[in-house]
Amino acid sequence: MSLGVSGIPPPKAVQTALVEATSSPSSFGYSRWDGELDLRQALVSEMKVVYGEGSDINIDDVALTSGCNLAFVAVIMAIADTGDEVILPVPW
Repeated sequence: MSLGVSGIPPPKAVQTALVEATSSPSSFGYSRWDGELDLRQALVSEMKVVYGEGSDINIDDVALTSGCNLAFVAVIMAIADTGDEVILPVPW
């Protein structure tokens, strides 16, 4: 929820759902490092709709992050080694 269209509030149903979710004690705490299982499975299901049921993707292929910065850090940590130079072209 770190990026949005300024000046345009979310729909009322979303606002209501957020209020309900944040008032529940079970909403507080840390999630799994690779994202919530149900959300990851939903993404896999959606990708199979888009790319076909025969697509070779499963829940172990998916990780969700809290925004693009964490995704970028995860990718760099996975592919770069100590001492590697990483160049970020503008715009980054």
